[in-house]
Amino acid sequence: MRLKFYIEGTESGKQGTVHVEVKENLETGRFEVRYIFVDVETYPRRTIVIEDNR
Repeated sequence: MRLKFYIEGTESGKQGTVHVEVKENLETGRFEVRYIFVDVETYPRRTIVIEDNR
């Protein structure tokens, strides 16, 4: 399952998009995070990797 949501900081103009993918573990029935990263809408554009289990 992939999710995408938008975030905004307290400072004016600080915005970004969060990308998350989770996959269900068939043995346990729980969801495991494959990746979480944030695209920060600044110049130059920046990507912050929170977790990457691909």
